[in-house]
Amino acid sequence: MRLTDLPLLLAAAALTACSSTPPATPSAQPAPHAVLATQPAPELLSAALTDWARDQQWEAPERAREIQRLASLPRPDARTTLRLAHLWHLQDDAQSRTQARHLLAGLSQSGSADAAALAPLVSLLQESWNTQGALEEKVEALGQQLRDANARADALGSKIQELKAIEHSLVSRPVPDAPVGAPKR
Repeated sequence: MRLTDLPLLLAAAALTACSSTPPATPSAQPAPHAVLATQPAPELLSAALTDWARDQQWEAPERAREIQRLASLPRPDARTTLRLAHLWHLQDDAQSRTQARHLLAGLSQSGSADAAALAPLVSLLQESWNTQGALEEKVEALGQQLRDANARADALGSKIQELKAIEHSLVSRPVPDAPVGAPKR
């Protein structure tokens, strides 16, 4: 499983969880309007996941063209904004992923009904992408430590070779003969 598949799997799990209806209790009171507005709309989540599955298969040039098209829309809806964030995230560079997280943050602060319906998915993605970003930073830091350690090992290896060459040149030199009659030390 690739790390980029994790949000899609989590979203599918969220959609599955949202599509089941809990059993009604006889004394249950209807939920307030604000709570109903934040319940995920299965059809909206399903459409978003369909977009994601298609976008996941695209090559970088196709994604770049679609990013340009979606970014040029005057007022994109919540689903389009979520899709644009996903496309940015798939670009696989730090600047694009920052742009994706920025779009998700804006979507989570939006007051539209569609944004409220997508809020659980957006929250899940924010957490997942932030975790992924932290892991990538750790991998980069460990990679830098490895490069530094390799450079130090190479430098030490060079010094050892130089010392061996000096030792070899000292051992291979003929010792001058002592003059006859010279006292031994």
